Amino acid sequence: MKNDNLSTIKDLEIFLQGNTGVNIKIKGREAKYRFIRDTLIAFKYRQLSKKGHGTVKRYLQKLTHYEERQLKRLIRAWKQKGLTYTKGRARGAAKPKYSTCDIALLIQTDIAQGTRSAVATKETLRREYFVFGQTEYENIAGISTGHIYNIRKHKQQYLSSEALRYTKTQSVSVSIGIRQKPLPYGKAGFIRVDSVHQGDKDGEKGVYHINLVDEVTQYEIVGCVPRITDEYMEPLLQAMLGQLPFVVVNFHSDNGSEYLNEKVAKILNRLNIKQTKSRHANPMTKRWLRERMGV
Repeated sequence: MKNDNLSTIKDLEIFLQGNTGVNIKIKGREAKYRFIRDTLIAFKYRQLSKKGHGTVKRYLQKLTHYEERQLKRLIRAWKQKGLTYTKGRARGAAKPKYSTCDIALLIQTDIAQGTRSAVATKETLRREYFVFGQTEYENIAGISTGHIYNIRKHKQQYLSSEALRYTKTQSVSVSIGIRQKPLPYGKAGFIRVDSVHQGDKDGEKGVYHINLVDEVTQYEIVGCVPRITDEYMEPLLQAMLGQLPFVVVNFHSDNGSEYLNEKVAKILNRLNIKQTKSRHANPMTKRWLRERMGV
């Protein structure tokens, strides 16, 4: 495009004002790049004022239909190293990283193992190549766990196979005990329980003190176990509950797993004892027990 009649910034301003309703457009990226370069050189863009810069930009935008941000990028490129259009080479379709043969190996592995987790499946594929020397696993041996999930979820080759469908494990929360404060109303039989570790000495593991205290009478029974496990806790709790001189109505504990488990719940259900648990952690409880028991 020739712009011999436009030689000053004033000429550009008149041109822009007089052609507001005219749609002029240069076609082709190469022609646009050449036009931008010639215009910047002809109007000595580097020496213009801020107002002159704005006028030249509006002129270039009108003829090239480039957005302001793109035009600024091209002007910056021209300032740094000149503006030259380079035709990009033709590119074919992107080659997938994992071929149908690789996916078939994944399907074969999942069928044999019952669609295990991606971590376990990745390790199996890796061992097939690096440990057992199965050369067909060379490419898929480096697959990531995330890509295994993507193939299982989206690849039609996998979805149409006999492999088991993978679904994430849904956590199941079984609530044991009611989260509330015991309400004895002056009656005995509302028991609080807690455990305190005596501490280790000379490399030997210390015992655990199990403390039962009645809310109202403050009647207390203390037992000891070498480990906080079902093997020791179940018989101890049964014996301690049987020694209390009143009917136990409520068994209240913190949120520790030594009390909130199926075996303790079974014992309490058999004795028709209500089980409650703390609404929140109380850091003072164990300190009070340590001072009380001298451990």
